[in-house]
Amino acid sequence: MSLALMLLALAGIGDRAIPSPPCTTDDPARAGQVAALPRWARAALPMPMADRDQPFNPSDILQAGGPPQRRLICAYRRDAEWVVEYEQGGIGHFRKRVVLRPPAKAG
Repeated sequence: MSLALMLLALAGIGDRAIPSPPCTTDDPARAGQVAALPRWARAALPMPMADRDQPFNPSDILQAGGPPQRRLICAYRRDAEWVVEYEQGGIGHFRKRVVLRPPAKAG
């Protein structure tokens, strides 16, 4: 097996998906799919983003047509805001939490 294939296998890219880390809330209404977020919230996030527990690329090795380098951990509402937790792949694989506020209504 080549070094590149070994790195991809170790990174979890390919046929098997590495489970997502746990969400920081146990709110039963939390979402695990990007499509469950309102359109304005999806537009504010870096895309593409895989859904929870779906394959993603946690490494810094980019593949044409491969899985995205981001994966949703969970999202949940807090009043009018949405809290979104996701993983970002790359040389410094990390977890990010953002609070998204709806846009102000014009008029």
